Amino acid sequence: MSPWFTTLPFLHLINWAPKDTYHTARFEKDMRYYVIRLSKDLLDDWVITLINGRIKTKLGQIRTLAFANFSDAFANSNPFGSNLEGKNYETISASGVQL
Repeated sequence: MSPWFTTLPFLHLINWAPKDTYHTARFEKDMRYYVIRLSKDLLDDWVITLINGRIKTKLGQIRTLAFANFSDAFANSNPFGSNLEGKNYETISASGVQL
């Protein structure tokens, strides 16, 4: 006997469409940090969110840049990370997650 979720009436409920991707990277140096986040917003635009500030304080700022498609947004997010690595920032975490 096969499980209930493999029978035909339930297989049509699975969404087989490709999913969007979310990327994030965090850089730190001494008491400063930067977070670069690439994600999709509610208006179907791809946005780069740049967050920077001081560690263990409430000081900092958030900037958002919007792009029409993923390839433009991804191409514009790469220079931010390489620029920070050139300034001796250490990559703490980087991930790409499918939503």
